[in-house]
Parts: sequence; C-alpha cells; structure tokens
Amino acid sequence: MLAILTKLVPLVKQLIPGLQFITYFTDSPTSQYRNKTIFYVLATHNDRFGVKAGWEYLEAGHGKGPCDGVGGATKRMAGEAVKQGKINIQGPLDFLTWAENISVSNIKYVYYDNNSYQEAKEEIDGFTVKTVAGTMSLHSVNPTDQKNQLRVRTTSCFCQNCIDGNHCAGSRLVQLKFTQKRTTQRKPTIQPTTKRKCATQRKPTTQRKATTQSKPTTQRKATTQRKATTQRKATTQRKATTQRNPTTQRKATTQRKSQGKW
Repeated sequence: MLAILTKLVPLVKQLIPGLQFITYFTDSPTSQYRNKTIFYVLATHNDRFGVKAGWEYLEAGHGKGPCDGVGGATKRMAGEAVKQGKINIQGPLDFLTWAENISVSNIKYVYYDNNSYQEAKEEIDGFTVKTVAGTMSLHSVNPTDQKNQLRVRTTSCFCQNCIDGNHCAGSRLVQLKFTQKRTTQRKPTIQPTTKRKCATQRKPTTQRKATTQSKPTTQRKATTQRKATTQRKATTQRKATTQRNPTTQRKATTQRKSQGKW
C-alpha cells in the first residue's frame, strides 16, 4: 500500500490545493489494510507527504464503492476491445497504453512497476512495529498532534468534534511503537590462493585412496588364507581316506582266505 500512496497522494494534492486531511475508506482485511503496517504509515503520513490522514474500515460485505465501478467498467471495455480484435493486451503496459488512448475515458491511470513495490517493501522491512491490541475490532484510526500517537475506535464517527480533531467519547489513544532494524555488515571472506587449495586438497585425497585400498587388500589376504586352509583340510581328508581304504581291503581278503571262501 505504501507504494501506491507514494504516487497517489501527490496527485491528490495537485487536484486539491491546500489539502489538510485525507480519509481513506476501505474494507477491513487484516492482510491488506487493517494491520500494524498501515498504522505505521498513518503515524508517519504527515512527515512523509506533508498532510495528515486517517483510515476508516467498512464492515464485512459493505466495502463496495465508486472505485469498484470504475475499475469494473475499464476491465469490461478492455475485454470487449480484445474480443473485437482492436487491441492485443499481453501485459500491464499494453493495458495502460490502450486505456490512456480511449477518448471516452476521463480516468487517470497510474502505472506501478516492480521497483516501486520493492522500494516500499525494503522500507517497511527495515522497521519492527509492535502490534496494536484489539486490531481486529478497530474500524477507525486517526492521528493526533503527538508524534507516533493514534486515536482508535471500534466504530467510525463523523460528528463535528471528530471532524475538528477533538474526538468524542468512545475512542482511546495508542502510542505506536516501532524500531529500526539493525543492519549487520558481513565480513569479507578471504579465499586462499590456488596453490594452497591444491595442497590442502591433495593430502586428504591421497589418504582416502590409501585407506580405501588398504581395506580390500586386508580382505583379500583373509580370503586367500581361508581358501588355503580349506584346501589343506580337504587334501588331508582325501589322503586319510585313501590310506584307510587299502587297509580295509587287505583285512577283508585275509578273512575270506581263512574261511576258505577265496
């Protein structure tokens, strides 16, 4: 919203010389208008634009006004022009060029680019604003003569006292508290030279290679020893079996001969 007001307020001051006070009427979504950021804008409005301003929040379902009709009529005319093939609108600049060339339109168009919003965002992000108690129930926020002080109400009032700035009963004062964030400068990082980088990188690489190579070598040795042991055991068992078999055959032959069966 700050980006829009930065261009909107100077135009209003040109149209109304000697302007002393601005009252903004909007609906009341907390993500857009009824929040601590808008309260910060109101508290600094006079220092920023040279004119005080207040904000009146309409109840839910009661936020339609002439501005909605103007925007709707312009978009409807643009849609008809595209359907008739009179214009090819591919972006906001095409829409702005078409709208400014319409002879039947007396509307003043203002273009906002990303840089405008980025500058406003950086300014708002540079401050920490404390939330005002009861923000969700507020419907009227106005400045006072004291710096960073606001007068808030749960209902809007336009009696002569409130218009004159004296304010009637039913309002309360709020001292808006905000502090500027500290920006810390990062220390420049000193990068080592190329030679030092190579020297520090080679040592760990060599160590890793030696470590990875030593593990498989140890495993191969253990595997070879197991195979050799297994082969020795198998050879010993075969030899023992071969030696036992001839002895058994000789005994059997001797027994048969003694029994006369040979």
